[in-house]
Amino acid sequence: MPASKKDAISAPLGEDGKPMSFQQAMSRLEAIVASLNNPSLELEQAMADFKEGLQISRFCQSQLDHFQNEMNQLIEQSGENHA
Repeated sequence: MPASKKDAISAPLGEDGKPMSFQQAMSRLEAIVASLNNPSLELEQAMADFKEGLQISRFCQSQLDHFQNEMNQLIEQSGENHA
C-alpha cells in the first residue's frame, strides 16, 4: 500500500545540513553499499553505515511510493477525462 503524505519519511540531511533530494539520497546509498563491501571496514563504522543506509533506504522507498501514488492518480484522472 503506498505511503500517504502523513506517512512520508523526512529526508535525511546531507553534509551541508540541508535535506537530501531523492537523487542525493540514492548516491549516498550507493556510497554506503560500496563502503560496506570493503572487508577492512571497522565493525563500528559498518554498523553506523548500515543504520544510515536503512534510514536513507526508507526515505527513498517513501519517495517512490509517493510518486507512484501520484502517477496512479494522474492516470486515473486522465482516464476519467477521456470517458
